[in-house]
Amino acid sequence: MSQPNSQEATVIKVDHVKKKYLLYHERHDSLKDLVLSGGRRASYEVLWALNDVSYEFKKGRTYGLIGENGCGKSTLLKAIANILRPESGTVTVNGRISALLELGAGFHLDLSGRENIFLNGAILRLPREEIEARFDDMVAFSELEEFIDMPVKSYSSGMYMRLAFAIAVNVDPDILLIDEVLAVGDVAFQRRCFRRIKEYQAAGKTIIFVSHDANAVKDLCDEAILLDHGKIVASGQPMNIVSAYFELLSKKEAARRIKSGEESADHDLSAAKQKRYGFGAATIKEYSLVNAAGEPVKSIKSGDKVQVRVKIDFNDVIPNPVVGMTIHSATGLDVYGTNTSYNNTPISVKRAGDTIQAEFTWDAWLREGNYSISLGIVDLTDGTVTPADRWVDAITFDVAAGREMLGLIDLRADVAVTENG
Repeated sequence: MSQPNSQEATVIKVDHVKKKYLLYHERHDSLKDLVLSGGRRASYEVLWALNDVSYEFKKGRTYGLIGENGCGKSTLLKAIANILRPESGTVTVNGRISALLELGAGFHLDLSGRENIFLNGAILRLPREEIEARFDDMVAFSELEEFIDMPVKSYSSGMYMRLAFAIAVNVDPDILLIDEVLAVGDVAFQRRCFRRIKEYQAAGKTIIFVSHDANAVKDLCDEAILLDHGKIVASGQPMNIVSAYFELLSKKEAARRIKSGEESADHDLSAAKQKRYGFGAATIKEYSLVNAAGEPVKSIKSGDKVQVRVKIDFNDVIPNPVVGMTIHSATGLDVYGTNTSYNNTPISVKRAGDTIQAEFTWDAWLREGNYSISLGIVDLTDGTVTPADRWVDAITFDVAAGREMLGLIDLRADVAVTENG
């Protein structure tokens, strides 16, 4: 990822943009409906998908847009791509844009894959000669050689996605817009897409990336932008903004529980600390990183056996409690994470007054450097992750040098060489 530079050129300027949608509570879809309603206008409410949004996107940087469904992420991408026009404000773009916004957007269902490649190229204002020159690369990337002359209405969602991405990344755009659509492809295709995105980053392209995958945002993006109710509420380093996103979700869950009577309004929701949040049904009371002798440590050697201990008090019922830890590098990369669910160590239903201690024991085969550990207790009822208490970077520690290696984790690989002669 590129380093921030105040002198970088602005390629996209979003200036006080507003965009609204009308949410109808009833609709008059025919003259009969209108007559039966007595001529009364259908009732609706106004939803501001974007509400006075301003931001400058710099050349050669990758941006991650995060937030809840309906917060305005996709609307912002569409405004940048000039697919929709805002009520007020302006969007200024310097450079050729290629966009992956909606599955199959811009495809004509009755046309073949081949014909849709030329159609999309024309929409992007590419000369036919240029499309022909890149045609084979597009088809090869999509791996749809056998199906390229079939109507796209016969394609699966994965085939749609492969063709759309192949077109988007082979028109050599200056700016690439990517919505959550990448989640449609299979694992092998996603890896190929991410490799191409890395190539674009190395080539100095500007990328705006929408995703609910926090790790993808932290790994791919130079900056992250958090939207809520059509407004930008935070922007900056991806790790910090992802943490702010989870904190926002926890505050909303806490407010919902208070409104529904599940929580007392005067309950401490653990939101006072910048890097700690949760709805308060459990509290991390004690935690430590200890060595093999059980002594608290701040510095270890690569390969040392260590243990993370977490003591948790319960303030309310949690039907399916899960305790977890995540190790982060100094740059915020998630190095390793696990929890009691992943490890098949179930915890029974817990109620107010209960206490548990979780212990995570591991061999610290890490590269020399600075690391941190985030801790959390969540409720995983019905598969929904609801943080009760999460503490970001609760523990910090240093690792002294081990043997030379590449990467962050030493897998202790054995290397054998057989020589003839």
